[in-house]
Amino acid sequence: MVLIQAGDFWMGSETGNDDEKPVHRVSLDAFYIDKYEVTNAQFAVFLNAKGNQVEGSVPWLEENDWVNVLQIGGTWQAREGFADHPVIWVSWYGAQAYCTWRGVRLPTEA
Repeated sequence: MVLIQAGDFWMGSETGNDDEKPVHRVSLDAFYIDKYEVTNAQFAVFLNAKGNQVEGSVPWLEENDWVNVLQIGGTWQAREGFADHPVIWVSWYGAQAYCTWRGVRLPTEA
C-alpha cells in the first residue's frame, strides 16, 4: 500500500449530470491505498475462503467466457497465464466483500 497525503481538491461539475453538481471543495485526510489492483490469484484465494455469493441479485464474480477466475474441480483458481492480471467482472458487492475480508475498505468517490 502507498500513502496518499492529506489535501484538498475541487470535485464535481457545473455542466455534468445532476448528481455531479455543484463543483465543491473536498478535504481528505491522509490514507493508504493499494499500489496495484487485486489480481485473479488473490481474488481466487478469497473465493475459496468465502465462495461466490450472490448479493443484490448478482454474484460477487460474474461467470462468463471472459472472466479469468474459474472454478475447476471445486476450487477457484486463476486462468492459466492470468494469475497476476487484475481481476475483472467483479460486482460492487464482491469488491466490498473482498475488502472486508482483507480488513480494508473500498475507496469513496472522493
